[in-house]
Amino acid sequence: MKGVSIFLGQQTEQEQKYYLERMKQSGFQSIFTSLHIPEDDSQMYVGAINILGQQAKDLGMSLIADVSPTSLSYLNVDIDRVDTLIEKGITGLRVDYGFSNEAIIKISKAMTVVLNASTLSYKKAYNLLDQGLIKDHCEVCHNYYPRPETGLDKDWLIETNKWLRSFGFKTMAFVPGDLTFRGPLHKGLPTLEKHRGISPFTAAKELWDQCAIDHVYIGDPAISIETSETFHQYDEEGVIVLRACLFDMDDAEYAVLNQLHRQRLDPARDVVRSETSRAYAQKGKIAITARSSNGNPSTLEQTRQVGSITIDNERYGRYQGELQIVKRELAYNPAVNIVGQVIDEDLPLIQYLKPGETFSFKQVESDKDN
Repeated sequence: MKGVSIFLGQQTEQEQKYYLERMKQSGFQSIFTSLHIPEDDSQMYVGAINILGQQAKDLGMSLIADVSPTSLSYLNVDIDRVDTLIEKGITGLRVDYGFSNEAIIKISKAMTVVLNASTLSYKKAYNLLDQGLIKDHCEVCHNYYPRPETGLDKDWLIETNKWLRSFGFKTMAFVPGDLTFRGPLHKGLPTLEKHRGISPFTAAKELWDQCAIDHVYIGDPAISIETSETFHQYDEEGVIVLRACLFDMDDAEYAVLNQLHRQRLDPARDVVRSETSRAYAQKGKIAITARSSNGNPSTLEQTRQVGSITIDNERYGRYQGELQIVKRELAYNPAVNIVGQVIDEDLPLIQYLKPGETFSFKQVESDKDN
């Protein structure tokens, strides 16, 4: 599952509606918002959450609100009647300090309750379940960290999520945005420190594939249309889009590159090997001519850098037509044409491509434009 974060009062009603509609179309199913309401601005927040709740209902999106006992009092909601929030479009509450075990269990009987994954102890989780927590209505969510150098360590996140999952809990975490960043620091809102400044999709794929995270939320207020389309294409078609600067190619090289590629089930150490490219070239009797410049006139004998996109040429015999992406620096090879370079921002995705996963390339002008 994927979700977005909405910060109440930061957008006009129409801007918020447009963004949520765009993200819903891109496969995002949930909204996260904070209801830690300042006393002197409580009416604005109450009005804003009513608008957001109605928008969530209209779009069929779930809405998780981070609350305190004081927040509920501003909404005129008693802990025994939290189900009335469902009518407002709020489908779950993230609770932390200030809520007793009894209150958390009551919430779980009425709607989704989300616990703070970073502060929940093994003992408290056991006690909550023992006392009647509805496990199927309970999720655990890690924090996001606005200040650089304060985000979580990956190894700690994995170990924590392993025992959380052992209780049957679904896990949630945040990745940064890439369009609008929340102030006052504007440094991104990731859960993992290593994700600060990297693309939202790359961060999300690492959380899903390696960190035992079930639900990923965009921590910042917005991501770009291009990024939302990348998420959508991965969801709908299972295709990972790699942005790349492409060099001058002849028609044969372009025909090989401009395909959907699938990484082999026996992944190589040094390169991502396209399982489909060589068969395509052989079937179409496509000949790949060797070129001394390897498609880049700046040098005659290029080292294959990390992210280089290559196609084996006629000098490689039966391997002619095989497309690869370089994962570690390799020496120049006259039997290999270098036809492009994955941009720096998408280089981590090369390492996260799994055996059998499908990928394609999207041409961009240069790294500086991204």
